[in-house]
Amino acid sequence: MLLYSTILLILTIFVFILEMRKKQISYKNYVFLLLGNIFISFLLEYFCYQDFSVFSHIKLYSFSFLLSDCVYLWYIYRQEKNHLTFFLHLFTILLLVELLFFNYRHFESLSYKEIELSPLFASEYVSKIDDDTFEFIVDDKKENVNFSLEVPEINKKIKNLYVDAYLESNPRKKIEVKLQVTDEANEYYYMLPSRMLVPHVPESRYMRLHLSGKTEKMKLNFSFSTTNLNGGNILKINHLSINKTVPLHIWFIRPLFLALFVGILRMFWPTSSFWNIELDFKKKRQKCMIAGVLLLEILYLSFSIFSNPTWWHNHEANAQLEYHKLAMALKKGHFYLDDVVPEELKEMENPYDITARRHVFTTPDTIYLWDHAYYNEKYYVYFGIVPVLIAYLPASYIFGDFGFPNFLYIYIMGLLVVLSSYFLLKEVCIRYFKKIPILLFILLWLFIVNASELPYMMHRAEFYSVPIITALFFTILGLFLWLSSTREEKLNRTRMVLGSLCMALVAGSRPQFLVGSFLFFPIFYEVWKRKQILTKQSWRETVLFFLPYILVATFLMYYNYVRFGSVFDFGANYNLTTNDMTKRGFVLDRIPLGIHTYLFEPLHTTLAFPFMEPSVIKTNYLGRTITEKFLGGAVSVHVLTLLSLFVFWLKKYFKNKRLYVTACCTTIFAIFVIIMDTEMAGILPRYLADFMWLLLISTTLIILSIYSTIKEENMKYMWRSFVTFGTVLTLLYSLFLVFVDITYSLCNSNPYFFYKMYHIFMFLM
Repeated sequence: MLLYSTILLILTIFVFILEMRKKQISYKNYVFLLLGNIFISFLLEYFCYQDFSVFSHIKLYSFSFLLSDCVYLWYIYRQEKNHLTFFLHLFTILLLVELLFFNYRHFESLSYKEIELSPLFASEYVSKIDDDTFEFIVDDKKENVNFSLEVPEINKKIKNLYVDAYLESNPRKKIEVKLQVTDEANEYYYMLPSRMLVPHVPESRYMRLHLSGKTEKMKLNFSFSTTNLNGGNILKINHLSINKTVPLHIWFIRPLFLALFVGILRMFWPTSSFWNIELDFKKKRQKCMIAGVLLLEILYLSFSIFSNPTWWHNHEANAQLEYHKLAMALKKGHFYLDDVVPEELKEMENPYDITARRHVFTTPDTIYLWDHAYYNEKYYVYFGIVPVLIAYLPASYIFGDFGFPNFLYIYIMGLLVVLSSYFLLKEVCIRYFKKIPILLFILLWLFIVNASELPYMMHRAEFYSVPIITALFFTILGLFLWLSSTREEKLNRTRMVLGSLCMALVAGSRPQFLVGSFLFFPIFYEVWKRKQILTKQSWRETVLFFLPYILVATFLMYYNYVRFGSVFDFGANYNLTTNDMTKRGFVLDRIPLGIHTYLFEPLHTTLAFPFMEPSVIKTNYLGRTITEKFLGGAVSVHVLTLLSLFVFWLKKYFKNKRLYVTACCTTIFAIFVIIMDTEMAGILPRYLADFMWLLLISTTLIILSIYSTIKEENMKYMWRSFVTFGTVLTLLYSLFLVFVDITYSLCNSNPYFFYKMYHIFMFLM
């Protein structure tokens, strides 16, 4: 109620401000407008809501006020041709679309005559207490409860079904409803697709049915998990009926989102005048545009990570606490974890054999630590130690025995990745592409951030993403510092050393990112030609450049030697996981599967919200490899990255040879990392981040080089269209990724929010 009242107040002030700008303040018109709003809102309330509700009335009044004001402002500004007029016209149309199209089911059902369903007959394992209360049996050994209620002798044409039911012990728990019906085309029961009933989401109670003729009987199958039932086993049915009039479901977010989407699309349209604005970071308007984009990106990433309560309590799993436990071990002066290793694990001939472990650990009384490195009867953390040193260990000194939340670390690092990618792209544009449009810069920045697998890591803010996002940040920041150190004629030693430190720290986070260090050659090529590094005359600069690598490597070698007896052994092969990593080996036949999945695996799209779902990897490879469900390969999802695979045929568009060499190297490095990940670790969605940044560097350089080279206006139009289309696809993918069911999904952790959004998009269901 407070939200809609605030919106109402803001809109009132907005109208007065616009009228003052017009210098046509007419209190008479405004009084008539206000009376018209009241009349329209009460009219809609009378026809569209069966039961008066203060909240629904305020929401409806706000909507009618907004619609009336938009029409009024459209009228007084009808002679002007500017962006404000366009927005008013657009928003007025979208409000009408919200009222008429998105509420089509309401107007369709106005002529329906509601029929209550009774009596109800319960299936076995369910006892009927009264007409609307049923008691079911809970089997503690089963994860789900399943039972059905039957309604015989309906003999009516069913157009929709209204189910208002809840569990007495947990009124907010979601319930899956599967319908079995008969009709004139089917004498016996047949099953309809399931729908999710979320008691505190009113839209979920209405189900539009499409049956053949009259229905004689119906069976409602209820299914829900046994967790959080709080000892209760009562299902309460408030109301069950057919052919009920669907009320208006007014949403402000739908027209606002559509207006924002259309407005941004209009701004980025290839024929937009904004494309004529050249990039200039000194102009205030461009700074405001960039700040606005940054704010929107931060809001999206914040929404992605904070909308899922799972990550607020991920301290329950041992695998999520590894860095905290390592920090506690470091405070005690050793590198192994303090967890007690069970005797059963010590006595095993091959503790890395998962099948053998399943035979040994058959009871919950004795367990081993999953995804921990086990060596010489001690547990270790094989993930990079750098996140512990820069965050988890300092936090333990500040807050005491407190596990630094993984999701908070990932959130902070995610924001730093956004900022560091901005500075890197800005440096590239200032140095090599000064006369590009500001819109192209913004599009590429958005593409880099959202295609770098950052949204996926924010969506699954778990421990496994911590070292990856750390390495991603240090790599991007290191490349920026390196590149900016060569900006002037004289080499900037401070930035060079800091860049080397960042690139060296990658080894202690995620070693796969170390391939970025080889970009030293194209970045410092001109500096080397001026004999400012790697020469006898510049031995100080050379020493300073390699000093961070030497220091970090010395520490990591010592760290590895103390733990595993080898300076080059990070301990990944001793992981207690799904397969024996010590005998994984290098198999050429795995490579085609890895390249296809990581790059070309098609995205499985559906017509059900969120319009995409993970696909299972299928292969004829008869061997052991690690796979997880995938949400499309890099090229399939982020179509612009297809350019990086054709970089060797696009040499003519590169005016600068160093940029061409950089683009070629990053593409080659990406393929190399794909092969290494496939062989050493497996095929997992989060590993896309290991090489996506490489493809993005290549893709960005190609796009900027081609746009700077082509002169024909029609070719520029096509190129703008291609880049805009590819970026929009990536942004839509990132947006709906938040709602995809990947282990810890919103549909389970935050069902209210998920199914509210579900019904915003699936308004015809």
